[in-house]
Amino acid sequence: MGRQTSIRDLLFAATAALTFAPSSAGAQSGNALPRPVTGFIEDVLRVGKVPGASIAVVKDDQVVMTRGYGVRELGKPDRVDAETIFDAASLTKSFTAALVATLVDDGKMSLDDPVRRYLPSIEFPDSYLTSHVTVRDLLAHRTGLRTTDSAWYFTNLKRPQVLDLVKHLKVDAPFRTGLIYSNIGYTVAGEAAAAAAGEPYEALITRRFLLPLGMTRSTAEFEAASAMGNVASPHGSIAGVQRVIPRETTTRRSTAPAGTVQSSARDLAIWLRFQLGDGSFQGRRIISTEQMAEMHSPHIVVPTTAAFRDAAASALLRRLWSRLADIRLPWTADVVAFRRRRRPARVHGDSSRAEGGSGGARQLESHAAGHRWAHRVMHLRSLPRRDSA
Repeated sequence: MGRQTSIRDLLFAATAALTFAPSSAGAQSGNALPRPVTGFIEDVLRVGKVPGASIAVVKDDQVVMTRGYGVRELGKPDRVDAETIFDAASLTKSFTAALVATLVDDGKMSLDDPVRRYLPSIEFPDSYLTSHVTVRDLLAHRTGLRTTDSAWYFTNLKRPQVLDLVKHLKVDAPFRTGLIYSNIGYTVAGEAAAAAAGEPYEALITRRFLLPLGMTRSTAEFEAASAMGNVASPHGSIAGVQRVIPRETTTRRSTAPAGTVQSSARDLAIWLRFQLGDGSFQGRRIISTEQMAEMHSPHIVVPTTAAFRDAAASALLRRLWSRLADIRLPWTADVVAFRRRRRPARVHGDSSRAEGGSGGARQLESHAAGHRWAHRVMHLRSLPRRDSA
């Protein structure tokens, strides 16, 4: 059996913008989280030496709680709050998929068009892929091409140069047979959208989403965030000591459609409400109901086992823990949604991760046991296969 996802029936969701430092509660609004949840968060921040975090919880199309923890930068007193800007990173992919949906509504794109229709010069490793890779294939991560992030992350390549690299990527799986996560693939999709619209990618995201949704503490220009104020600084472990590290400069430009958005927990809660809805927001139609359904429909099979599905809630908790405590991801944002099941799942603890804490991780597992599984709301990923020409 393959794992299928549908955002429409996600009844509970939380967004967390994350960075590193001592944990200490900051500004809060709305209802408080259950004590087992707050205890888990506080444990993670303390044990992981996370400088600060900002969390928003959405339920039934309402933001029921926002809260900041800790500081924006080690050694400085400025507190994290719901408006603090963090690196939304790969949550940008959900904006790219939504952008394509708006262009399909406008008649300027088709999900099943070969991407060469919009980028005539793009070449893939063989002639068949060059002729047949569609926009849908790129958004569903099903081209079979190797991820190859080192090709752009550790270089100063410009975006056109990244696109030119595609023809040199190694094929790791047959076309449309599995999911291989690809930042480069989403960059190609975003640039195809920009070509179809005749407008730069960053401008499209701003005009079609950030402005109409009122996401005033968000930007599609990575380098613009610093000037917006109330921005979390990146941190890293150097010789075993947590230190502030320089913010990236131009690296994100090369793959902007895969990871450029900078945002706050409050704004990501708006984005989450929009994703959980029907494509309209406060009476304004942004994406058609048809394209919202298409964006949230199955597109690729990810084989699973019964044990995997039964342990999914526990896997989410391990992922949350590693994301919060991982020094390699010191200032990113994440969006998580829980889908309820009719009876509690058996949730397996991960005590090795909770050692030294107050047992908050295990308590949160009990709190989450009433949910079938959790899904990270990002973009067209982990979705069952749909054959297309």
